[in-house]
Amino acid sequence: IRADVDGDKIWEKRFDKGFIEHGYDVVQTNDGGFLIVGDIKEFPQPTTDFQACMLKIDAAGNEQWFKKYSTGGVDRGIALIATADGGFLFTGRTDNNGTTDEDILLVKTDENGNQVWTKSYANAGNDDSNALVELADGYAVVGTVENPDNATKDFYLLKTDFLGNQIWAKFYGTDDFDEGYDILLTQDNQIAMVGSFGSNSDVALIKVDLDGNEIWTKTFGNDLGDQAFDFLQNENGEFVVTGITEVDPTNIDILLANISEDGQTLNWMSNLGRSAYLDWGQALTRTVDGGYAIVGYNAKAFTLLINDLTLIKTNAAGSIFANKIQGKVFVDNDNCDFDTGEMGLEDWLVRAESDDFIFFGTTDENGDYEIDIDTGSYELSVLVRNQYWMPCVDAYNLTFTTDYDTLMRNFPMIAEVACPFLEVHVSTAVTQNCSNVGYQIIYCNDGTVSADSAWLEVILDENMTFNSATLPLFSQMDSLLVFHLDTLSLGECDTMAITVATDCDAPAGTSYTLNAHIYPDTICIPTPNWDESSIKVNGYCDADSIRFEIENAGDGNMNEPLNFIIIEDIVIQLEAPYQLMTQEKRAIALPATGSTYRLIAEQSPNHPGDSYPTVAVEGCDNGTGNSTTGNTILFQEDENNSFVSIDVQEATNLITNISLRGYPKGYPVDGQNLIPANTALEYHILFQNTGLDTVTRVVIRDTIPQTLDISTIRPGASSHPYDFKVYDNGILKFTFDSLTLLPDGSDNGYGFVTFKIDQIPDNPIGTVITNSAETFMGYYAPIESATVVHHIGGPTARSFILTEVEEVFVPQVSVNAYPNPFIEGAVIEIKGNYYQNLTLTVYDLNGRLVREEKTSGQAIQFPRKDLMQGMYIFKLNGDGLHLATGKLIVK
Repeated sequence: IRADVDGDKIWEKRFDKGFIEHGYDVVQTNDGGFLIVGDIKEFPQPTTDFQACMLKIDAAGNEQWFKKYSTGGVDRGIALIATADGGFLFTGRTDNNGTTDEDILLVKTDENGNQVWTKSYANAGNDDSNALVELADGYAVVGTVENPDNATKDFYLLKTDFLGNQIWAKFYGTDDFDEGYDILLTQDNQIAMVGSFGSNSDVALIKVDLDGNEIWTKTFGNDLGDQAFDFLQNENGEFVVTGITEVDPTNIDILLANISEDGQTLNWMSNLGRSAYLDWGQALTRTVDGGYAIVGYNAKAFTLLINDLTLIKTNAAGSIFANKIQGKVFVDNDNCDFDTGEMGLEDWLVRAESDDFIFFGTTDENGDYEIDIDTGSYELSVLVRNQYWMPCVDAYNLTFTTDYDTLMRNFPMIAEVACPFLEVHVSTAVTQNCSNVGYQIIYCNDGTVSADSAWLEVILDENMTFNSATLPLFSQMDSLLVFHLDTLSLGECDTMAITVATDCDAPAGTSYTLNAHIYPDTICIPTPNWDESSIKVNGYCDADSIRFEIENAGDGNMNEPLNFIIIEDIVIQLEAPYQLMTQEKRAIALPATGSTYRLIAEQSPNHPGDSYPTVAVEGCDNGTGNSTTGNTILFQEDENNSFVSIDVQEATNLITNISLRGYPKGYPVDGQNLIPANTALEYHILFQNTGLDTVTRVVIRDTIPQTLDISTIRPGASSHPYDFKVYDNGILKFTFDSLTLLPDGSDNGYGFVTFKIDQIPDNPIGTVITNSAETFMGYYAPIESATVVHHIGGPTARSFILTEVEEVFVPQVSVNAYPNPFIEGAVIEIKGNYYQNLTLTVYDLNGRLVREEKTSGQAIQFPRKDLMQGMYIFKLNGDGLHLATGKLIVK
C-alpha cells in the first residue's frame, strides 16, 4: 500500500506468486521504486518448502522482477538494506536443507537481485535474525539467539566482513528471555540496538562500540509487557522507539517513546491506541515536519486473526488527534432525520471550533464527512453554502474528555427558498500571443431546485477569435457567445471547454480577458430599501478615444448621487458624481494615450448580490504602438457574484513548472501590492510535468493563512477533474487522479486549478497576506511555489494617489514626484537647477489654500498629515519663478 502525506491511499497492490507469500521488509530503490523481501511457498504440498524471495516494483506498484533464493530447505527473508556498492543484502532464517535448527541467513545480491553470495551462521537452538546495518568495514546483524552461558535467549550481534565472513558475535541481556529487533549506526559512529528484556518484557535500548563493547543499556516500561520493534535517531541525537505496551490484559497500545542521546533519560512516552484493542507499532520513520509515521496493525482483543493495517502520523511530541466526528450533510425532505434515498450534499464544509482551535471536514460525494479532532469542547456547525438553505440544527456542542472517541452528528438541510443558485468559474493555464488558448469553464447548481433552461454567455476579449467549444454554439454576436445548457439539477456540476485564438500583433504582456456569465442569475431573496436601480459599466477603444459608459439598467431611478473614478494605469485621473434615471446612460470619453484606463462606479445601495461595476481598457494607443501593459490585473473585476467569472491573465512566454498567482495583484505603493480590506482573492496554481515519465497523480496542498477566511473557499476552474477538501485547521487539498501528463515540452504537460477566498472581515490597514502552495507531482518530493504577498491598503486605506506633474514652465528643468502613488508622504524633485527658496502650495478646488511647504535645494518633502479626501491643485515656485503645477487626489 502506498499513501500520500495525509495518509490517503494512493494505490494498493497484491502480488500472488504461489500458494503462500509473506512480505516482511521494504526499501526504496534509487529509481524511485521499491524492493520487498519475504518468503514464498509455491505449492500446497507438504514437501514444498518456503524459499526466501525478493520482489521489485516501480513507484506505481507495478511488478518489475521477482526472484527466489534457496539453500534447499526452509529459507525466509526478514530484513533488507541497500548496500553502498549498489546491491542489496537481506537477512533471515534457514534450516540449511533441514539438517539443523534454524540459523541466521545472509544473502548478498547485485542491483538486479542476482545472488552474489549466501552465508548461514549456526548457534544452539533456533536463531532469529531481525535487522541489519552496513558499517565501514562490513555488516552488523541483530537478532535473538540462545546464549550458551545462561541457556536463555539474548540480544545477538553478529559482525561480518563484506563477503559475509564472521568477524565476531556477542550476546547482551539478562538471565531471562531477551529479544533484539532493530539496529542502527549512531551519529557518533557507534551501534545502537533495540528490543526487550525479560519474560515480562521491558523495552531495552543498548549502545555498543564498533567492536561490540557495551557503552550503556536503558530499559523502561510499565507494570505489564513492553516491547520495541523499530527505532531511529533524530537530528539532535535523541532516540525515538516504537513497539507495543500492554495497558491491561485486553488492551495493547502502540508505544512511541523519546530517549535522550546518552540513553539515561526517558523524555516522553505516548500510548497510541483504543481500549479493548490490540494496536501494534511495527516500524516508524521521521516526517519532514518533524513528526513521526508509524505502521502496524490493529485488531479487536481476542480476534487477532481478523486485523487491519494501521498508519499513524504524530507531531514532534508523539501526539495525534485521536478523536473523530463523523456525519452526513443531506437534503432533508420532511423530518430532520436521515431517510433512505435523501441526497447527500458534496463539498460542504463542517467546522468544529473551540477557544483554541478550528478543525474542518469536507463532505464527499455521498455527503459524508469526518473530522480528526483533539480533546476539548467544540461547537460543531455546517457552513451553509448560500441563503437558500437552512440547517435543521444550527450547531452541536460537543466535548471529548478522552482519546479514541467517535461522535456521529448529521446536518439535515432544509430548502428555505425554492431557487437555483448557479455558479460559474473560468480560467486557463496561461495566455500567450499568437496562439490557441484553451479555457475550462465549470458550472454548478448549489441552489435548492433544478435550473431549467439554463444558458451560458461568454464574452471574448477584443484580441480573441472564437475557434471551438465542447458545447454547441447557440448564437454569436460580435464577441458575445451564447451556449444553451441542459437542466442543472440540485448539486449538479458540469464543464465546458472553449478554444480561442489570440492576436499575433498584440504587445508583450497584453492582458486577455474572458467573461463567463451563467443564467438564470435571479436572486430570490427580497432586498429592502433598494431603489431598484442597477448600475452597469462598459468600455472600449474607439480609434483616438477611450469610451466609457455608465448605465442604470434597473427598473428604478437612482434616489441619490453616487461616485465614479477613472484610473490611468495606477493614478486616479477623474472622480465625479453621477445620478441616472432608469435606462439612462452617461458617456465619458478620454484621449487614447496607450495607458490602461479603468472605470469603477459605485453600485446602488442595498443592490441584491455583490456587484462591483468596473471595466478596464488596455492598449488603446491611437495607432502609435505606444501602450502600457501589466495594469489590468492590479484591480479587482466585477465577479463578486457567483454567476459571473472573469479570467484576466497577461500574455507570457515564460512558464515555470509550478507557480502561484493571486488576483487582483494589487497596485504598487512603496514596494507593496495594495488591495482594500474585504476584497476577495483568487489564486491560480499552475503545475507542469518536467520529468520524462508520465504522471498520473498530482496533489496540491495549501495551508490557508489566518488572514483569509477558509470557510469561504470556492474551488474553481481547472485543467482536469479533481477531488477537493478542506481539513485539519485550515489545509486546502486538490487531488488529481488518473491524469496523463506528458513530459516537458508538450502542451498537455501543463495543468492548473483556481480557487477564490474572502479575507477575514475588516483586515486592518497594514495587514500582510502571504500564501504559497506545494505541488506533489507523481511520487516526487513536493515543489513549493513562490510566495504571493498582498498588503491591505489602497482606496479604503489612509493613503493618497499623486497624479503626474501636469506642466513645467522653466526650460531645462524637470519635475518628478515619487513615490507615486504614496501613503504617508512624497518627495517632489527638481532637476536642472538649485533654488534657495522652494515653495509648494496646495489649494482645494475652490481656490482656498490648504497647505504650504518651504525649503531650499532641489527637492521638497510633502507629508500627508491631516489632508482630507478630495482633489487638490498644487503649485511649485522656486526663487520667485513658477516652476510647475499639478493635481493631488486623496482617496
